[in-house]
Amino acid sequence: MNQIDNNCCSSCYSNKGCECPNIVWSGQIDISSINENEINIFAPENPTITSTDWTVQITETLNSPWGINYDLSVEWQDNKVGACITDPNPSSLDNKIFVNSPLTKSVQDCASDGKIVLWINTALLADEKVKVASWCSSVYLENAILWVDGIRTYKDACTMKIDVDPAYFVKPMAKVMLSADTEIIKTHGTMDSTQDSWWFFLPTNVTIDNNTSWRTDWITYKNTTTTLWTLKSIEIKKSWYYRVSFNANADINFGISAMRTIVWSSMPWKTIVLDDKIWTTDWYAIASNATANARFDIGRAEQVSFSRSWITFLEAGTLLFLWWRIAPHVITWPWSWINAWALYRRAWLAEWTLSNWVQTENSEAGTELTVEWVCDENWWLLYI
Repeated sequence: MNQIDNNCCSSCYSNKGCECPNIVWSGQIDISSINENEINIFAPENPTITSTDWTVQITETLNSPWGINYDLSVEWQDNKVGACITDPNPSSLDNKIFVNSPLTKSVQDCASDGKIVLWINTALLADEKVKVASWCSSVYLENAILWVDGIRTYKDACTMKIDVDPAYFVKPMAKVMLSADTEIIKTHGTMDSTQDSWWFFLPTNVTIDNNTSWRTDWITYKNTTTTLWTLKSIEIKKSWYYRVSFNANADINFGISAMRTIVWSSMPWKTIVLDDKIWTTDWYAIASNATANARFDIGRAEQVSFSRSWITFLEAGTLLFLWWRIAPHVITWPWSWINAWALYRRAWLAEWTLSNWVQTENSEAGTELTVEWVCDENWWLLYI
């Protein structure tokens, strides 16, 4: 507190009989008596207090007639944020962060050191497609893999597998057999009346299907009806190379001088595919140890067997048959005509007893015709 000397005004008030006041001031009041007969009192202007960005609340309070109190208090803990500088609704960080699947958000450790955790939930990933190259469109894996004949792709549970196609690696093969032991009798009159009639189909009615279920478009079967019986022929479906084989087992009587087992085809330029000949000089019988009545006494028959195999080119649509042929000179001493007789076996020694052992019929033995694929027309082993 400051005080001014009362003598400062004694001269100006001496004629008026007044007393000079005792002026006391403090705080922001300033007194000046530099000029004679003047006491200047200075007070500061009222301050202007503002919050230009409106982030501070200002409270003005009159605490005395001459005093004003400005409350500039700010809340000491503000947990709100804005998404941008002009966001009118600040809130907690959790409320301001939004995510879409498969991105996932979680709030953790709020009691100690709170944090917002963002992570990708792989279980919510919906894109199941792949690209063959960066510039390709996305497709499913099974649609992105192409294959050619001989290769296959397939789904096994959740695995995509690629391997060879058995249909192109299993060797096609077809076989026909006699349906039962087949008896053939040819009655002769004279040679002139019989020499043009000495061919016989063998009744191969039983089909042994080894693996043609894989490739019936390569080799298959066809029923053919003759004047004697219905038989199965093997039909060639593609113009390729094939191995043609036959086995034949027969009992014959006395008097046959020549006989042949033949694989005949319907190809005009390859009528006889396989030919097995057994013959003697004319007028001499093959079955020299047999008798004329071997038909009624099997022990007096001659047993003969034939087999042949050959790789040859066959055209598509060709039919293959098993045939039998005998010479017209079927005679017996003294130069008399007899009936030619042959018993073609399906299974050799079927139900015969040898040394107290009974042989049961073997369906894979006997007289049969077999055709198996070897290669295509260019000698390729696999046709792709």
